[in-house]
Amino acid sequence: MESVVNFFVCLFFPFLFFSLNCKFNNIYLFYYSVPSQPENFAGESISATQILLTWGQRDTEVQIQYYDLYYNDSKTGRAVHRSVAPTRSYTLEDLKPNTVYNLWLAAKSRAGQGASTAVISVRTQESGEIEMGGKLD
Repeated sequence: MESVVNFFVCLFFPFLFFSLNCKFNNIYLFYYSVPSQPENFAGESISATQILLTWGQRDTEVQIQYYDLYYNDSKTGRAVHRSVAPTRSYTLEDLKPNTVYNLWLAAKSRAGQGASTAVISVRTQESGEIEMGGKLD
C-alpha cells in the first residue's frame, strides 16, 4: 500500500490567493485571484416592478462563484444585497413603480470579491393602475 502525504499551504496577499498542494515529489501550484470588474453593466426597466440587468465578463476570467448585486431606491435609500448565480443577466423583481434605483455589481470567486462596477441608475415604469377615490352611491 502506498503512503500518500498531502499538505496544503495558503498564503494570503491583498486580492491574491496562492495555494501549494504537494503530493509525493510532484508539486502543483494553483493561483487564485479575485475576478475583474464586470463589463458593460446596464439596466432597463421592463415593467413598473422589474428591472433587467445585463453585463459581460471576460472569457478568460477566473471561476466566478456568484455576483454580489447591491442596490437602493431613491425614496427610502435602504441598501439591499442579493447574491446572483453566475450568469450574464438578472431580472430584479418586486420593486416600487416610478422609483429610481441605484445599482452596482461585483463578481466573487474563491479568492474574494473583485472590483464593483460604477453605479447605474434606472427608474421603474409608472404603474398602470389608476387610483380611485370617493364613494359610489
